[in-house]
Amino acid sequence: MRSTALLPCLCSVALAIPVFSQSLTFTNLSYDRGAAYFSTPTVALSDVSGDGRLDLICANFFDSTLSVLTNTGTGRFTLKSTLPVGANPALVVSADVNGDSKADLVSGNATTLTVLTNNGAGDFAFKSTTILTNQNPISLTTADVNADGRIDLVTANIPVFPESDYTVMVFTNNGAGVFSQSVSLRLLPFSMVPPAATTADVNADGRPDLVCLDNLGAGGFLLIYTNNGSGVFTSNAFFRVGASVSAFAADDVNGDGRVDLLVPDAGNNLLTVWTNNGAGVFATNNSCAIGTGESAGDVKVADLNGDGKPDLLVTRDGTCPASDPPCDNGSVIILTNNGTGTFALAAAITAGVWTVQVVPGEVNNDGKMDFVCVNHGYTGYANNTVVEYFNTSTLARPSLRFLRSGTGMVLQWPAYAGNYVLETNAALGTANWGAYGGVIYNNGMNKSITNTPSLPKAYYRLKR
Repeated sequence: MRSTALLPCLCSVALAIPVFSQSLTFTNLSYDRGAAYFSTPTVALSDVSGDGRLDLICANFFDSTLSVLTNTGTGRFTLKSTLPVGANPALVVSADVNGDSKADLVSGNATTLTVLTNNGAGDFAFKSTTILTNQNPISLTTADVNADGRIDLVTANIPVFPESDYTVMVFTNNGAGVFSQSVSLRLLPFSMVPPAATTADVNADGRPDLVCLDNLGAGGFLLIYTNNGSGVFTSNAFFRVGASVSAFAADDVNGDGRVDLLVPDAGNNLLTVWTNNGAGVFATNNSCAIGTGESAGDVKVADLNGDGKPDLLVTRDGTCPASDPPCDNGSVIILTNNGTGTFALAAAITAGVWTVQVVPGEVNNDGKMDFVCVNHGYTGYANNTVVEYFNTSTLARPSLRFLRSGTGMVLQWPAYAGNYVLETNAALGTANWGAYGGVIYNNGMNKSITNTPSLPKAYYRLKR
């Protein structure tokens, strides 16, 4: 039986967070391009069948369908159903859009969004179509932007007609999974690279703000729009973040409770960390090399080495000659975090040509964070592959750490530590240890509990 060091829950105590150094190893499983995986530009991982396992959903561009593949429990996927959606779906996300606690699906198609609702067993029915007039969605995310308890949609869009404006649109939910446009923000015209958008609370007011990417000839720019709480957005900041930027991520990477921005720049072959002062004002903190390639098409946050700190996955496309293909294979760059938002290269994994998306998720129930890649062949979507990478690393023993949260404290530990139990005791030197009986939150990366100054002092440990 092993346990971590005992930690007293005292709001005045500051604890150093240990840094673990270890190698990361992965094995892959590639799916042959068949009917289920034909022309797949993006995928999503979500438990759509309600069995506690992450399933795989593929958007099939040329077929105008979604494929639902269920997880056998070992991370292998089998085709369950093929669902018709709008023309040429390039995006798919999963979220509970009708408030029944079941994972529904939304596809981003040519000038439309399609909503499919889930019966809880992974069987889907058509719910609604939303029109994007003369705009094709190029990124799609979900958030409750107007504080009504319903999941809304945010899209970044490219125009159908050349030399039109790029836009970011917000679609609010009537509660049943039917969406209507409430906001349309005009980005800078004549972008060189398609835009992207996500939601994050950048100014710590509890409201999801918008962070948008626009890429001009002068480089990549991030635009910040803050939310008044009812889904009305105001331009707050506009700043250059790199020479050639096509993706970014938002997360607290230095443990100060503020959302930071992670920006891979293919022009300089660097990933830059932009730290937040708490009011939504960002400044460069440090950079890390991400290898070479044509572009850096995706970046995702996940705890890959099990130390409870957010690490990064960055895709790099293979270098293509000026003449005809073939192109070199791309790669997935893994950057581990020392806890202060400083990243180091941990692995560079060879992937397919034009690795356009990486999606982290724990797919084979071993408690380690895996990921799935989508690779485009040099002839386009018709040569796609979907590849799983299983984490075979030996992870560090999990540790507890404290984070400040207002006047209270959050006790946090890695989510992968599924075979560890949080125990509590009112005093050291006694045998009165028992399993913690309160609410434990799990965001997929970390588990946590919250303590306030009004609660009595207690000691905590992880034990297995």
